Amino acid sequence: MSFTPTIAIIGGEYGLTLASLLQHNHIPCTDFESNGSRDIRGQGGSLDLHAGSGLQAIVEAGLWEQFAKFMRPQGESFTPKKPETMRHELRTILLDSLEQGSVRWDSKCSKAGPAVEGKDDIHWKVTLLGEAMILLLARMVLGPSWMQIATPADRVRSDVNKIVRTGAMIASRDKQTIWAERHYDGSIQAALYLCAAETWVRDVDMDWSHQLSAKKAVVDRYLQQSNGWVEPFRQMILGGEENLIAKPLYMLPVGLSWKSRNGQVNGDAAHLMAPFAGAGVNVAMEDALILARSRETTWQHFDADGYCTDLRKCSNHIQQLTWDVWAA
Repeated sequence: MSFTPTIAIIGGEYGLTLASLLQHNHIPCTDFESNGSRDIRGQGGSLDLHAGSGLQAIVEAGLWEQFAKFMRPQGESFTPKKPETMRHELRTILLDSLEQGSVRWDSKCSKAGPAVEGKDDIHWKVTLLGEAMILLLARMVLGPSWMQIATPADRVRSDVNKIVRTGAMIASRDKQTIWAERHYDGSIQAALYLCAAETWVRDVDMDWSHQLSAKKAVVDRYLQQSNGWVEPFRQMILGGEENLIAKPLYMLPVGLSWKSRNGQVNGDAAHLMAPFAGAGVNVAMEDALILARSRETTWQHFDADGYCTDLRKCSNHIQQLTWDVWAA
């Protein structure tokens, strides 16, 4: 007797990648997104996809031709042969590949459990949980808070252009790190990482609703020239025109494991990490690739614990690298 599972996927690049891979192989699934629509939020800066993980997922989902229209080699200063694209472009490619009606918008999952008659809780025979389940797991505060801002091409100062050039740059001093990258349109996106308490964004005496004063306060307090931060680095924050985004960063303990029950925890939910290793989206897409390939066996005999072992083999070394980069 054939068995068709009910598959619910909970958000993120992992979730969209898995949905695309499954539907490409005629396996029905539904992706639940907490956003009200596909355009409701900014999707971050650029990223590069790696052979064997992110790029391989694109190929096996039948999306190479679509991806090739967006990929750019010019941001590969640190990582040759890993084509760059914008995060929102990757999201668009994956969303466009999905069957109409298979994405449920404005559907935030706050819990998951066994079916209860008369309730609307999400429940299923085979469950695939994605990145929106992060807050249902124990978390470890990594330490830094993160601020990000972008500057249009025509507003980038010449001294900043000379530092960032056509790729990306990183500068660190006393647990404060500036990272900046050039986008294909000539704009520059910069981020400042600080070692701070989890509640720093809420507790610090800065008015985030007034962007000009917030930017100046951040630069004057954390990027002081007397501490070696010369003006071009300060201008990466001061010159930004978009709203300054400030939030804490989280990371799950390296090597965290659990016993699978009636579902799977994948993507960021399984190995949440800060962006210091530059591989998070590729690890998530590799998770999706591994799970999608399990269709070659019957769903009734799906080896959940074996899958989790494979998943952790792929992610543990990246998590450790992320931790080591910050600890250094």
